Amino acid sequence: MSNISVNIDLEDLKLIGADAVALYVYLLLQVEEQKNHTIYTTAEINRKALGWGFDRHKKAKDMLVKEGFIVMQPGKGKDGRFTASYLEVKERSDVND
Repeated sequence: MSNISVNIDLEDLKLIGADAVALYVYLLLQVEEQKNHTIYTTAEINRKALGWGFDRHKKAKDMLVKEGFIVMQPGKGKDGRFTASYLEVKERSDVND
């Protein structure tokens, strides 16, 4: 397993909260596992892995989206229908770019 360095300062923690930081770290682990910054995941997968309920996950995810830590990338099939959930997980240095 590789080492992942997460550089989140106190101001980030105050801004987004501990749950959002925990979700972000979990998503960074998925980036490492999937070897891509745009990863396949679902709310159900994330909630199960973290032992969280719907509201807690939604609040943390919404904060990460709002502050630019993650970008939703809905997948579409050839027929244009939604097929999967993808998230672009940004490195801390790329946030708000």
